[in-house]
Amino acid sequence: MQHVIEDLSPVKKKITVTFPVEETDAAFSSAVSILRRHVRLNGFRPGKVPPEIIEKRFYDDVCRQTASQLIDERIEELLSGSGFHIMSPVVCDGGKPERGKEFSYSITFEVLPEFEIPDYRGMPVEQEETVVTDEDVDDLLAVMRDQIADVVPVDEDRTPEDGDLVLVDWVFLDEEGAVMPDYKVNNKLITVEQADRLPDVEALLKSMKPGEEKEGPVTFPPDYDNEELAGRTLSVRITLDGIRKKILPELDGTFTQLFNVDTPEQLRDKLRETIHRGRESRNRTEAQRKLAEELARHTDFPLPESMVAEIVEMFADDFERRMQDMGTSLDAQGKTADDLHAEVRPHAEQWVRVHVLLLSIARQMGLTVSDMEVTARLHRLAERSGRDYATVRAQCERHNHLPKLRNELLAEKAMNEIYAAAAVTMIPPAPQETDTNAENSADSAAAPAATAEDEAHGASAAAQTSAEERHTAPDASDAKEYSAAPDASDEERHAAATEKINAAAPDAAENAAAGEQEISSGNAAVLPEKVAAPLTPPTEE
Repeated sequence: MQHVIEDLSPVKKKITVTFPVEETDAAFSSAVSILRRHVRLNGFRPGKVPPEIIEKRFYDDVCRQTASQLIDERIEELLSGSGFHIMSPVVCDGGKPERGKEFSYSITFEVLPEFEIPDYRGMPVEQEETVVTDEDVDDLLAVMRDQIADVVPVDEDRTPEDGDLVLVDWVFLDEEGAVMPDYKVNNKLITVEQADRLPDVEALLKSMKPGEEKEGPVTFPPDYDNEELAGRTLSVRITLDGIRKKILPELDGTFTQLFNVDTPEQLRDKLRETIHRGRESRNRTEAQRKLAEELARHTDFPLPESMVAEIVEMFADDFERRMQDMGTSLDAQGKTADDLHAEVRPHAEQWVRVHVLLLSIARQMGLTVSDMEVTARLHRLAERSGRDYATVRAQCERHNHLPKLRNELLAEKAMNEIYAAAAVTMIPPAPQETDTNAENSADSAAAPAATAEDEAHGASAAAQTSAEERHTAPDASDAKEYSAAPDASDEERHAAATEKINAAAPDAAENAAAGEQEISSGNAAVLPEKVAAPLTPPTEE
């Protein structure tokens, strides 16, 4: 066998492989021998069918088996000894082998580019100190109590008040009175506060009693998030199906035991530790992101186009999936698929640039990832996604995601080494933002090592789904009612509370630990907003 390596670009290689007649014929004979052991033909004992009959009767099978020996097995052998860090699928271009003739094929793939890595030792970076106040603990505790509160109907004959939940149907109508199907809500339970972004809607809701339907004008401000609606005066038709209110659980031993502690003081201590752990991790991740971004600014190298294209597709697919979940579409946003790809491409390129840089640094350092580390990460992914390990591993193998997961672990290791060598200066924390809708920015695409365990399939372990702004068109998260019946026993009430805490409150603590949404009112946006491009590569489901 002979092979020739060509450089198609700084990041793309082509290997042409040629087998002389002797090796091709030997592979044919081996393929016939393998098939001969399994073929059953009348008039011949098992395994005794003459080779020439096997080759004639099952020629296509013989060719496939021969190709497998000359291509599949040899490609693995070639690539394992090439020293290339492969960043793309390997594409094979070859014909069908024939006995008595030379056989050749070529493979193309993309690799890590070669470039000079800047000195990262002693790089200055600022990191916020980790501070948790009593107010932080109070706010998280309030979220947890709110999420497991009993939701009960309001029996009074009255209009909605602040703090109530309302069960509504509504639809927006354009200036000609035509229904706007992309801005329609049916049977949604929302809080009154969720309507305060549009005072006209809030005022109309607060003037209604259950069972009533009203229609009124709604003026959208000129700077409204959704460009399609900004500055327009439309009509909204609302049906109020019912009013609900929340009854918060008492902060007593019954409540705290749901979290495996005995007293409110112990629960507060536990929450403080949870917030501190998550906030410290977030601050460290942010410092790492700034380091990676600064390094990327000092390097210039070509990007593997197939990897960029893959991340662009992942961004776009996630974006469209989110819009479908929210009841809208690209058309409703006035975008085409090409528009969307163009919007997300700069963010995808930024993500790939930092990822390639970290992998190159890992290679320079001689860092490796063991099979045990891959297995451990898969176990963590399985636990976080609520699936068993075997299922997660099988999905990774089926989609060929294990190499990508291994790369993510390498990038993490490189990022940790860079951080360990940096000159970190601790600074006071910035004021906490109360609006979490726009926390993520294109900067977050520059920290692929930051959220590696959140990719349940391992396709891009740093790829968490995110959007700069949410659009619900209008929509809201359903408030699921776990309330026990009014005449329920103490055991039944405790069971209902336990179900709610398992469904909701641990998620709040988990979000706090991840630093993603430490303080939340629990109110999803329900009015039309602009859909922004996702800024970090999304999770594949």
